[in-house]
Amino acid sequence: MQIHRSFVPSGGPECLPLIFLLENVPLIALKKPMRQRISKTKNLDKVGKILRCFTPSEPFWTATALSRKLGIPVTTLHGILADLVTLDFLSQSPLSKEYRVGLRYMEMGFLHVNNFELNNIAHGVMQELSFAVRKIIGLSLVYQGWMYVSTSVLPMQTVRNLRYLGPRLPAHVSAGGMAVLAYLPEEDIRAYQSIDWTKSFPPPSVPESWDMEASLRRIRERGYSVSLIAAESGNPRTIGAPIFGREHQVIAGLVAIESHEGFIDEEMTRVSAKVIAAANEISMHSGHLIRNANCV
Repeated sequence: MQIHRSFVPSGGPECLPLIFLLENVPLIALKKPMRQRISKTKNLDKVGKILRCFTPSEPFWTATALSRKLGIPVTTLHGILADLVTLDFLSQSPLSKEYRVGLRYMEMGFLHVNNFELNNIAHGVMQELSFAVRKIIGLSLVYQGWMYVSTSVLPMQTVRNLRYLGPRLPAHVSAGGMAVLAYLPEEDIRAYQSIDWTKSFPPPSVPESWDMEASLRRIRERGYSVSLIAAESGNPRTIGAPIFGREHQVIAGLVAIESHEGFIDEEMTRVSAKVIAAANEISMHSGHLIRNANCV
């Protein structure tokens, strides 16, 4: 699936699992002798595949497990992993021989989350919106079909940058993801629809009558989306609106979250109008010229 470069934070896709398991990493790393010469790893694609295996849900890997998952010979992996350990992108337990992210990789995550331009642009607007609607406000990114939350605001509290991009959900399940999908080019929407999510994500309770294309048209008509995952009351838990960048492409979704009873009709009308207005303001700060209230 092709995703516009504006979707990908400047740190690149390998920075997407930003920071995790910090509590399991010693503050002072043990000194270890630097290898006299780091072998040249010509195939950076293998390096990217290896690093993307380390996620919050799967933080530890052995060379054998990585070999089975990626189809790379163990002998080849050992050389690449040794280089990544030497460069502090990975570390290895001397007892279990398992690998996990190293201090350099986490440092890059901190650098990314603290300097991600869209987070910085959105912070003030998100705080004002959270205060106005008394809801949790989140900023959603879509990368390779997955929706991630990069930053959030709790009512009456300050902005918090998340330690890792999460939670991770298929874009069509979340209001923020649907707000982004609705404004993608047709070819990207068709590519997304071809993904079999049952292989990597337990299928949510989607009504049999749900029509994704009709839902996307509805989002473009009214300017906001609602999540498929409902509260126990059956009401939508999340409302989202698209954020556009200077290239006039959708770059993120702004979401308001009601984690308990969900949004009832009257509240949905009020909150959705404020979410749309806030998303438009962030879009303007990002260099997008708003053409009308619904950004279409």
